[in-house]
Amino acid sequence: MNRAIAGAAGDAGLAAPLVIAILFAVAAAATFAALRALLNGVKWVT
Repeated sequence: MNRAIAGAAGDAGLAAPLVIAILFAVAAAATFAALRALLNGVKWVT
């Protein structure tokens, strides 16, 4: 039982950085897309 809990905790420990990295990449992509849209909007208006 304890070994199973330790194994699950180990898997979570390995997965956490990956999940954080994916979320960070998604957030960065969304921010980049929003900035591009904003710049395109400014170019279109001016």
